Amino acid sequence: MARFRPFVALPVLLLSTILIQPYSRAQTFNLLHTFTGGRDGAEPYAGLMIDRGGNLYGTALGGGCGYGTVFKLTQKNGAWLFTLLYCFTGSNDGNAPVARVVFGPDGSLYGTTQFGGGNGCAGNEGCGTVFRLRPPVGVCKASFCSWKEAVLYRFQGGSDGANPSYGDVVFDQAGNMYGTTRVGGGTGCGGNGCGVVYELMPTGGGHWSESIIYRFTSGQDGAEPVGGVIVDSAGNLYGTSYAGGSFGGGTVFQLTHSGSGWVETTL
Repeated sequence: MARFRPFVALPVLLLSTILIQPYSRAQTFNLLHTFTGGRDGAEPYAGLMIDRGGNLYGTALGGGCGYGTVFKLTQKNGAWLFTLLYCFTGSNDGNAPVARVVFGPDGSLYGTTQFGGGNGCAGNEGCGTVFRLRPPVGVCKASFCSWKEAVLYRFQGGSDGANPSYGDVVFDQAGNMYGTTRVGGGTGCGGNGCGVVYELMPTGGGHWSESIIYRFTSGQDGAEPVGGVIVDSAGNLYGTSYAGGSFGGGTVFQLTHSGSGWVETTL
């Protein structure tokens, strides 16, 4: 039987080569934009979001007005055009957008900044924000027309959480928003709290109400949920924590809504 093995393997090898080669040839690298560290931004930490028209949206951690930017890339005549949508000032509007921006049910862009928003946290620079961006009304005649930013929530650094995580915010079918903060929420983890999962509910008139659906303890449940959460069709939330758990190396968790609140299960 051994003498037949090369004849069996050869067609498999040829088939694999035929299948792989077209894909290998199709992979090309195109540089869309090089950040200068100036007005366009610097250190694009997160990934990109794409709309139905193929336009790309992203954030840069620094640059712009000094505290990060939100930008758009549009393909036109074979080239990619960079448009600055918003630059953060580091004050009440936020500082350091380390997560992606995502589209909400209303078509606006939503995201978070890790710092800024007011007083509190390290250096009194603010504990982070959740923001919304909408395009300007009417035709823009200037070289730069900033999108209109609205801060939906400013973290206080106490029981409500602090320093929103690197993960995206997500929406459920009812239009409620969910996210995580890396620290805050309690007194554990060195006194700063071990992080939270929060919910923002629209209350009308452009206002949002924040509620904490889970505070991590650094026990079996984990600590520092730096990656955000995802939501399934039933409204359950799933995410990861960077630390904690049985071996101190982090956890994968599920949050299920019940009549009395949310129940956390370490998966």
